[in-house]
Amino acid sequence: MAEQLHLAPRPCNTCPYARSTPTGLWHPDEYAKLPEYDHRPEGPGPFGVFHCHQENITETPTVCRGWLAVHPDCTAVRLALGMGHLTSEQRNAAAEPWPNPDLYETGAEACAAGMAAVEEPSEDAKVAIGKLLARGKFSLR
Repeated sequence: MAEQLHLAPRPCNTCPYARSTPTGLWHPDEYAKLPEYDHRPEGPGPFGVFHCHQENITETPTVCRGWLAVHPDCTAVRLALGMGHLTSEQRNAAAEPWPNPDLYETGAEACAAGMAAVEEPSEDAKVAIGKLLARGKFSLR
């Protein structure tokens, strides 16, 4: 039987899709993944589910709530539904209400916002990075 992914009740406080997350928090490689899930007329996009960055702390396999809300119909979500990793109820719960003013509308928008401060993270981002590193379950480059 397929492993069922957990869905948090809301995006976590370090979600790259959440407008409230300090920009520049994540490594550029993490931000670069986000636009790949946007609609792509040239191909299907990534096949893998985007997991929550807090999964390392909770030790529970968790889909990123922000990602699922922004990309409910991408190839990776459709595959996860077909394989039993996600349920339609989870997908529908994440996508309501939409548009969600607390989230960026696309992966490209979330990427651009996050990348804008990668070279000089804000004080809020530095505090969040410090908290993540203090938990000892992250390695940020």
